[in-house]
Amino acid sequence: MPGGFAKGVERMTPNISIGAAGRIFLAVLLVGAPGHLVDHPAGAAPGGTDPFDPLATPAAREAAKLHNADGRYDRVIVDPQRDLQLTIRGDFTIAAVGDMVAARPTAKLADPAVQRIYDVIRTADVGFGNLEMSIMDPVEAGGRQDRPHYFMALAAPFIADDLKEIGIDLVNRANNHTTTFGVESMHTTTAELDRVGIVGAGAGDNQALASRAGYLETPKGRIAIVGITTNSWLDARPAGDVSGGSPGANAMHVDRTVTITRESYDALVRAYDASPWMFPDVFAIRSGKNATFRETGGRLTLYNNSYVVGEQPKFSYAIKAGELDRFTREVRDAKFNSDFVVATIHAHQWDVPPDAKDAGQESVRPPDFLVTLARAAIDNGADAFYSHGEGELRGIEIYRGRPIFYQLGNFIRQPFLPQTWEDALWANTSRLPGYEDGQRDTVTKAEVSGGTYPTNHGRDYFESIVAVSRYRAGKLVEIRIHPVDMRFDGPFHDIGIPHYATGEVASRILEHVRKASAELGTDMRISNGIGIIEVGGS
Repeated sequence: MPGGFAKGVERMTPNISIGAAGRIFLAVLLVGAPGHLVDHPAGAAPGGTDPFDPLATPAAREAAKLHNADGRYDRVIVDPQRDLQLTIRGDFTIAAVGDMVAARPTAKLADPAVQRIYDVIRTADVGFGNLEMSIMDPVEAGGRQDRPHYFMALAAPFIADDLKEIGIDLVNRANNHTTTFGVESMHTTTAELDRVGIVGAGAGDNQALASRAGYLETPKGRIAIVGITTNSWLDARPAGDVSGGSPGANAMHVDRTVTITRESYDALVRAYDASPWMFPDVFAIRSGKNATFRETGGRLTLYNNSYVVGEQPKFSYAIKAGELDRFTREVRDAKFNSDFVVATIHAHQWDVPPDAKDAGQESVRPPDFLVTLARAAIDNGADAFYSHGEGELRGIEIYRGRPIFYQLGNFIRQPFLPQTWEDALWANTSRLPGYEDGQRDTVTKAEVSGGTYPTNHGRDYFESIVAVSRYRAGKLVEIRIHPVDMRFDGPFHDIGIPHYATGEVASRILEHVRKASAELGTDMRISNGIGIIEVGGS
């Protein structure tokens, strides 16, 4: 067994469990209709002891017919009423963090604040995070990228060991860095995670492999993870009749509609009509299904956005047909095959506040499609839903007795350290903002990376949380929010390393989460530098 298995976990192949005596357990599945098991109006939190409608799908109704008079089945069968419940009966904790981009090992740092935040993860039964990087030998990577000049989220193989040592057991692989160094880096990342015993989901050699759940075996039960992203640069494609598909991330696609004033709407139309050359990526196609500029029924389509008229600025998103069903089907299947399911998404979409003055302003409220997606995942058996990708924290919703974290922020953020990619970065010095061709001999590598990466983000990008959810007897009873400080004020070599936040920084983080969660109907109190959400049943 690989080293670093402090929590007694091991990796096993998905879908088939082989016991010590070589026994193979096979479940006979009745396939239900894709999509939601239960639909509820926005904000609804149905009461009752059973959060799932036992007869909501054809599979459930078929299962009900097979009961004997004494309530037993004649054969092995999937029963949604039974199998979509959380089946870990004792105390169970899962610690969740957001994006992890690591360039140097930090698990053994003697800094008490670093060890304190890592111990929060280590002492949980399971640790989860978003793997926002490729793991690959930097010499083997050779500086090549599938997106030139994209910031280089590359980690050497020893980082996999470090993540395991700080307590990470489950990772989302579906994000915009799944194939930053090509498909080969996706494969080496899989190999390194397997080597240390970290289970991932959301990447694979075709859509079916990228979509399927990963499974983690623990002393308290089997934990599944299903990962997806709306920000992939290389989507895994489905296998067809004559092809095996193509590799990449498990991707979901959303179309954005922007609500603007009548004045702004009319100005866009006039600008295009007067000078279409100002929109070089919009071909002069004004009709048909391939139109790049069209106005129909009060909706203007330009580039990849649609515009409508309204009183307040707003973004709204529509999930591409069939993709919500594909995701919820995988979540439901994962629950049929495990005790606990983590559903997770890496998403860069946001909404704007009503008083937005520029495109960079983001609302603390989650975008509408994310609410739809998260609740659908819970409806289909997910026991926790985690979103990450935007960097800044959002609130927490308790939906049907399950937690939805609408934005976990960052946890480790070190892409500007020259540990693994300095030569590739240095070769492109003249192409980075603020540095001209003649400066290579005088500008340090730290100044290059420091001048282009950290200053692109504000302080809140480097302030985050570790969220620990506690379940007891199959019910969520408490969430504890531990504040994280990634040392925005430096020193430079320390920026991006998580420390347990205290004092003013901790208060600012926790108060932000408290207010954002209150908007979602969740009460959080702050006690001794920790946020506490009491769900009930404790």
